[in-house]
Amino acid sequence: MLIKFTQHKFAYGVLLLAIGAFLFYFYAVWPNRIAQRLASVIFVVFYFLWGIITHWRAHQLNKKIFTEYFAISLLVSLLLLLVTL
Repeated sequence: MLIKFTQHKFAYGVLLLAIGAFLFYFYAVWPNRIAQRLASVIFVVFYFLWGIITHWRAHQLNKKIFTEYFAISLLVSLLLLLVTL
C-alpha cells in the first residue's frame, strides 16, 4: 500500500483535498439539507470517477475494482442521505 501511495502522490493529494473541501462545505451549509445532498452527490460521483480514472491510468482497472468503487460510492451516498434526513 505504501508503495502505491508513493507512486500516486498527486492522485491521493487530489482525493484528500476533495475530501477536505467536501467536509468543510458540508458543515458550512449545515441547516441547508438540499445543499448538503447536492454536495454529497457531487462528492460521491467525484470519488467514483477518481477511483476509476486512477486505476485506468495505472492499467489496473478490472470488474472487481469497478464494482468496489461503485459499491462504496453507493454506500456512502446512502449514509449521507440518512444523515441529511
